[in-house]
Amino acid sequence: MPRIVNNCSSTSPLEVLISRLTRSPAFSPNLSANGLPIKAVGPPAASLVELPWEPAARGPGWLRGRLLYCDRFGNLVTNIPGTWLNDIPRQLILQSPRGRVPIRRGRIYADGAEGAPVAIVGSDGMVEIAVFAGRAAQALGLEAGDELVLSYTTDT
Repeated sequence: MPRIVNNCSSTSPLEVLISRLTRSPAFSPNLSANGLPIKAVGPPAASLVELPWEPAARGPGWLRGRLLYCDRFGNLVTNIPGTWLNDIPRQLILQSPRGRVPIRRGRIYADGAEGAPVAIVGSDGMVEIAVFAGRAAQALGLEAGDELVLSYTTDT
């Protein structure tokens, strides 16, 4: 499977461009209207590349997904629907290529202890892995494209 390019540790040219545009008082989807030529985004693509898309999955005691990207704060955005967090316990285990880590299900970033990971529903409705007062990407050693499993036990 092709790797998704986003190492979570540097700002991409596109992020710089978006940042400049959204700070502009004359923000417009038309890049030229802001004095920035469309060529600044990059060269034209010869063709579209369709990446394989594995949907998130769930079963008794687990949710499985993939890290889609790392935002500018170091939060890891997954392809797991946020609604799947509704009826599961607060204490979870994050299993990734880097190992197993306890993680708490929360509603806001500050629901996690300082430096500890928390799973929340982001503004796009998807599960995000964050670290309160830190960067999840660095703290957990994860990057875009990594597979993860959130596991839990249910009391019966």
